Amino acid sequence: SINYLSEDSEVSVPKREVDSNKGSNGRVVVIGGSEKYLGALMLAVRGATKTGAGYIIAFVLEKFNTALKVFAPDVVSIPVPSGERGYFSKEDADFILGSGIIRKDDVVVIGNGITTQESTRDFFEKLVMGLDNILVIDADGINILSERPNFWGSLPNKDRIVLTPHVGEFARLVKAEVSEVRGRAFLFGREFSRTFGVNLVLKDNVNYVFFSDGEIWISDLNTPVLARAGTGDILAGLVGGNIAFTKSLKKGVTLGVKMLGELARRWGEDGFYPTPLEILSGE
Repeated sequence: SINYLSEDSEVSVPKREVDSNKGSNGRVVVIGGSEKYLGALMLAVRGATKTGAGYIIAFVLEKFNTALKVFAPDVVSIPVPSGERGYFSKEDADFILGSGIIRKDDVVVIGNGITTQESTRDFFEKLVMGLDNILVIDADGINILSERPNFWGSLPNKDRIVLTPHVGEFARLVKAEVSEVRGRAFLFGREFSRTFGVNLVLKDNVNYVFFSDGEIWISDLNTPVLARAGTGDILAGLVGGNIAFTKSLKKGVTLGVKMLGELARRWGEDGFYPTPLEILSGE
């Protein structure tokens, strides 16, 4: 079935139960960042904090832990013992998987700002293969999948994976030109989701959401305000946080897409464009 996501859609943020607590409102774990792209992790984390999720945890490279704590004191930041290294490496996956911090019901957001160098690719593969959680894979996580198609093909439980690429990342993933994908985004996205049985949020001037069971949503909430680096990282956090809060992959994805679109539409196009954090704050 095809559904349309607009301001009038009945998709809405559920209220927290009166007797709920931080433990009952879901947990989201964000893993990302690097020397070059620490901001991507921070924006994904901040997106998650704007949802109803009760607990937001971030695994961060040791040298950036203080910066993250200052930026988001409401987030539980776990420093990965990486010394002065500014990127993730395979041994970091061992630490994260062996820490016992990630629980089976946690939603894990991974890929924002991790880069795609060889050691980080090894880290990403080992980590993803070691997790049995709902995964929201964004940004460099998707770029790594496009560079290692055999790994992508061998991943189990793709119906518990949400990919959130923009058209450029998706074009690399399907080995096509960006112009070709843009011209037939709906057809490309539907075929990809069907072929691999994966959930896909394809971001462009129109956002397409393809669920693994064939359900499709088309969002007209996009605006040029979102045409800026960092808004995709925020969306990954919103999606992950909402899945954790609603305990529903479908509700969480559609809510995340709608929330970012509605927040962006609060801004006019008078020549002054907001930063991603300003979009989130509404001011």
